[in-house]
Amino acid sequence: MLEPKADKTEAATGDVTGKPKKRLMLGNGIRELRERKIIDDRLYDWSVSLQAMRNLAAHREDITVSREDAEDLQVFVNAITEYVYDLTDRYNEFKEREVEKKKPRRSISEMFGGVLPGPPERA
Repeated sequence: MLEPKADKTEAATGDVTGKPKKRLMLGNGIRELRERKIIDDRLYDWSVSLQAMRNLAAHREDITVSREDAEDLQVFVNAITEYVYDLTDRYNEFKEREVEKKKPRRSISEMFGGVLPGPPERA
């Protein structure tokens, strides 16, 4: 099963509506990833082609899968996993840092107010 990590609501209830989550088959899961714009059309097209090969290999005894096709499948699994999970996390962390950078900085007097001595008094 391939699907993005659940948000807090989904993790607690099984889905955003609170209903139990049903398992997705590979094809439906990949289609949902594209519909939710988690993967682009290029990854989707690649996955559909590889899924067809996977289905043939899983259900027929007389199919031969070339070494190159098997390597493509392995590269795809690694690529989509990195894209859906790792890059999504990194992108979100990057965007959070951008937001923090845009927030106004506190002045030194605000940060250390009452801790630092004031200017010396003149006589």
